[in-house]
Amino acid sequence: MSYRLITTIGTSEYVEVEYQLGGKGFRTRYPAVALCELYKTPGKITVILTKEAKEKWWEDYSCALKKSSGVTPEAIEIPSGRDESEILNIFREVVKTLDSGEQSLPEVLDITFAFRSLGFILFAITFYLTSRKKHKLEGVYYGAYEQRKDNKAPIISLNRIIDLVDWYYAIRSFEETGSISSVAKLLRDKNAQMFKQKKGLEPLSSISNRLENMRFPLENALPLELGLEARNAKQILTSPDFQNVSEQLPELEQIRNDLEQIFNFGIEELDSKNQAGNEKLYRTQFLGHYLSAFFHPF
Repeated sequence: MSYRLITTIGTSEYVEVEYQLGGKGFRTRYPAVALCELYKTPGKITVILTKEAKEKWWEDYSCALKKSSGVTPEAIEIPSGRDESEILNIFREVVKTLDSGEQSLPEVLDITFAFRSLGFILFAITFYLTSRKKHKLEGVYYGAYEQRKDNKAPIISLNRIIDLVDWYYAIRSFEETGSISSVAKLLRDKNAQMFKQKKGLEPLSSISNRLENMRFPLENALPLELGLEARNAKQILTSPDFQNVSEQLPELEQIRNDLEQIFNFGIEELDSKNQAGNEKLYRTQFLGHYLSAFFHPF
């Protein structure tokens, strides 16, 4: 599937260099042009720029992008973002353009020339749009000209940041609503992705299955069954196999710690729901926190 390349241009002087991605290189002064050559050809290109940048670079930049991709770029002219009012105007203009039409292409964001706070603003806007089903942020890239060596500069993938934001939503949803589905789905999707790369991790599959098993008792307020399933999930989370996962996925170490705290209910000695009384189970930190959510009046 093709994608929409979202890029920026400022008013600086840009120097030609060989930008490299995935072991290949392309010589240009614009990292977005290198992405068209080295990543894959976009179906749409949107350039976000100020009036000053448009006057200085638009003609050359748009021609270079069209030559590499065969796509005529569109321009979104924005203010400089000097205050809250201008930031809101940037938000309106970008969302209006990217959200037009019934179906959107996956979006790839090039933040190399995103001056001042624009990189952060654009990242936040694209994540805001992904709350709608027709939007998907496929990648974020930065052309690290300052890291050039022998006149070669890397294009750095910031895609792991996308994973972290997804985890933020999943963990936040779990803590606020008691829904485990998002956490389980992320683990399952990550494992499927790594299997495609021949790096599948069995602990990811095991913990996603255990979390899925918690859905029914959690959503139906069945404390004893929930306690048993949660104990099984905690055993996997604290196993040496799952701890070794962090060697390939370092961000999961913090996520594992967060889940361990959530599952810290002190029921290690519970072997079956018949062995524990309701009083003991209801005293646990987990159920006290989450069962209140089920019975809290809206």
